[in-house]
This record gives sequence, structure tokens and C-alpha cells, in this order.
Amino acid sequence: MRAVLAENEAGELIREAFPDFDVRSVRLEGAGWDNRAFTVNDELVFRFPQFEQVLPYLEREIQILPQLAALSPVPLPRIEFIGKRGRNQPFLRRFVGYRRLAGAALDARTWNRLSGACRERAVEQLAGFLEVLRDFPVDRASTLGVGREHHRKRVLDLLETGRSSVFALLSACERESIEGAVGAYLDDEACFDYRPALLHADLAGEHILWDAVTERVSGILDFGDVVIGDPDFDLTGPYAEYGPEFIRLLLRHRPRKDARLLFKKLNAFAVCGAINAFAHRPNQADPAARDAALARLRALAV
Repeated sequence: MRAVLAENEAGELIREAFPDFDVRSVRLEGAGWDNRAFTVNDELVFRFPQFEQVLPYLEREIQILPQLAALSPVPLPRIEFIGKRGRNQPFLRRFVGYRRLAGAALDARTWNRLSGACRERAVEQLAGFLEVLRDFPVDRASTLGVGREHHRKRVLDLLETGRSSVFALLSACERESIEGAVGAYLDDEACFDYRPALLHADLAGEHILWDAVTERVSGILDFGDVVIGDPDFDLTGPYAEYGPEFIRLLLRHRPRKDARLLFKKLNAFAVCGAINAFAHRPNQADPAARDAALARLRALAV
């Protein structure tokens, strides 16, 4: 059952868990399908799960985020408050709180307004963050409860999802383009020859913060989806949101010989991401979200 907390209810849960903490104000910050976030006292963010099933993701984040925050060149949330869930107590009592990071989401509109120098800086910062993930010991991540992503199976499953859902809304040329992009990935064994690494796995613009004052990436959020897999997968979000230019800038900072293979992977990952967004349960009741996912899929089907 989904729990939708009101601001006053979130405040009461925080006061109950931390009696010595003075809760002066609570304001809804944002709500996704899994979590609901509140700004407290204009300086802290408290995130509450909205489902019992979300708790394993939260526990994983609690375990791994402090270790990543100590290594990352980009600020990450530093958890200061952890609600303790007792026996027979509702899952809502298991929540986290951390200092609010500066900045706003680096979405496509913000990216398009950045100067060339700012884009270069953002790419360099994100490349440094991704290197921290790549170098994090996967054995340690496994010990902390991080599972493995099976990219081939996920791509195959999402292709089938697309065929049974959104494909009916696409033209024959668009369907052919999507099948071709995914097929090129699945048929090339080089796409599966990688050294497994820790992934953020949801590095979309909404989880990347940009500080317009300092003109720097000021934070990266939401580590509930961390998984072990192909490190190139973490470039899918920036590629889909900011376009191929982001990858070209990245390759300027971090040259690699397999650029053509990288784009083959990203095309398939991005197409599957758009299919997933279209078919995602919350979006079924949100026409605007479905339309946005469909538009993104059509833009990729070229």
C-alpha cells in the first residue's frame, strides 16, 4: 500500500524519532513514485519511503552513500538522521535526513542555457564522479547488499514491453529504427565485454544539481538504484537528456578507442529507458508523462 505523507505528518514522525531536534518548518520538496522528500527548517531534506518494498533500496543507500561521499569530487548527501523502525512499526519510521545541497536540477533546459565553459566544467566534474564509482571495489559493494544488473536480459525484456505497449503508437519506420538500435546492441558480443563496476543507475538531470552562482555541479542525489554492471550504462541519462554533445565533450576529457561501440550501447540503453518510462506504472495515469516518454522515444528513433 502506498503511503502519501502530508507535511504535518512528516514533521510529527521526525519529532517522534528525534525529540531533541527542533522542527520549525516542513515543506514538501518533491515526490516520486518511491519516495517523498521534505525540506525541514530550510536547510535539511528528509526522505520517506512510500512503499514497504522501497526499504531494501533505502537500506542499500544508507550503507553505501557515506563511503561514496568520502571519495566523490562532487558533493553527495551526507546522512545525519536515520529513523529507526521498531518491531510492528510502519515502514514510514525508516527515513533519512541530510543537509540540503545547493543548486537546482541540471535538466535539459538548464544544460542548453549553459556556456561552453560551463558545459566543459560540468562534464569534467561528472567524469570525476563516475571514476569514483568505477574504482569502488565491487566486492565491497556486494557485501553492502548491491546486486548485479543483467543488461542483456533487461534490454530484451524492455524490447518486449515496447512491442506490447508503445509500438502501436509508432510508425513502421520508428519501430524499425528502435528494433535496429536494440538489435545492434544485442548482436554485438563486444557490448558485453566490460569490467563490472558500481553504477548510480539513475543519473538523470533531476538527480544532478547545478549551482548557478558558483557555475559548478553542486550535488548528485538518489542512490537507491545503485547496482553493479556495465559502467557505460551510467552515461545513458546524460546522453538522453543533453544529447550526443555531452558524450563528445566527455570523450575529449576521457578519450577512448571504442567510441563507436559506446554510442551503440547508449542508443540501445536510451531507447529502452524511454520504453521503461512510457510503461512505468505511475505514468500510466499521467498523460503528460506518457506523452513526454513517447516524444523522447520518437526523437531517438531516427
